[in-house]
Amino acid sequence: APYANFQPGPAQTRTLGCAANRAVIVGNPTQVGQLTGGLVSQVPDPKCDGSSGLETPDGLQQAIEDGKANGSGELISIDGANVPTYAVNQHLIRDYIDHHRPEYAPLYDGAFTVPIVNIMFEKDYNVALPLVVGGIAENSNGGEGWGQFDNVNDTLVPAMAIDCAHSAAAAPGCNGVPDTFRHDYGLTYTMEHEAAHFLGVNHPHDGAITVGASSDGQWHYYYEMLKWLYDISASPTTYAGSYGTYEVVDQERLMVGHAAEYSKQAQDGLSDAYFRDGAAGLTKPSAATTAQVKAAKADIKQGTNLFQKGDYLHAMYAMRNAALHGRGIGIGAPPVAPHRMSIQEAASGTNAIFTITPQKVYGSVVSPSAGDPPMWVGPPGGSGAGTGAAQAAVARAGSRTPASAEIGVTKVSFCHINWR
Repeated sequence: APYANFQPGPAQTRTLGCAANRAVIVGNPTQVGQLTGGLVSQVPDPKCDGSSGLETPDGLQQAIEDGKANGSGELISIDGANVPTYAVNQHLIRDYIDHHRPEYAPLYDGAFTVPIVNIMFEKDYNVALPLVVGGIAENSNGGEGWGQFDNVNDTLVPAMAIDCAHSAAAAPGCNGVPDTFRHDYGLTYTMEHEAAHFLGVNHPHDGAITVGASSDGQWHYYYEMLKWLYDISASPTTYAGSYGTYEVVDQERLMVGHAAEYSKQAQDGLSDAYFRDGAAGLTKPSAATTAQVKAAKADIKQGTNLFQKGDYLHAMYAMRNAALHGRGIGIGAPPVAPHRMSIQEAASGTNAIFTITPQKVYGSVVSPSAGDPPMWVGPPGGSGAGTGAAQAAVARAGSRTPASAEIGVTKVSFCHINWR
């Protein structure tokens, strides 16, 4: 969101120490497509004795080894049989970081700290699903968003980086051994892909549910989109290749999702207010709760109206105001221009309610608001208030005066995103 204040945390590139107990595998995990024989119990590492920095026991390294030895339990189909993948169980690494937040991902009042863990694994280890992906948008123990794990491994090392003189005799690509490694993407794209998931974008092949207006113009049904495109679509989450741009479809999917999330938060806030009144022995809502309900309902009404017009950006911000008002934040305070909030403002609820400046409506009703002129789309002809001449008069109020031939009765709604 343009008004979110992304502040870099304590970025760390560190060389880990050792693990007192490490996972030992059976089989040959360096061969892509060949299932490992399994993971045995962890065995002590006699070299991890504190004799040097690299041989000093390290808690995070131990958590990674624990993840290797306790695979995620996901199943894949091999020759028609479902078998465990023994992927790295990222939950164990997440839990370790949660127990050491001050060191890895400090928490701040008024901010949402997003841990991002980038790992270079040996062999073909992957978090969550081996042979398939190189990362995952991780959830917390309670199911809420937590952060992301991004990894690459030996199978993704660029071909030019393989040094056969210092590799095992049977290493893929060396000494006549077929090169079965992928070499097809790196850590940067993995980070972009998983970050998109964390924000709320799914894979194109997952499909998406979106709202739409039926032939009578009413917004009362849902339709599924993108599924038929499989992965041949422009999205950071596509499997068809590396694509880092958020196109209009993904932008709108995020706005729609966040509007719904804020709406739920508003309802949760009001529910808490009613509960507190009852717990205090009141027989009717308090004045504070009544004010919260009134303000939140007004925001929800505004957000719903904008959503129906296709202005998902400002519908999202109106629902954000509802979520804040539902918690009793900013009641009676005048709205302020959208801005990047500081952590102090977010923690105290100061300057939190934003003024909503809707886009011009692209439909039969033209918004008189100032700003960018609308983009008229529709068949030529018509009469009355919807004629090209009438619409041209309204359009001329903007900064662009279109020729009469460019203007027709509007039948299709479009939205030009103006980040205000």
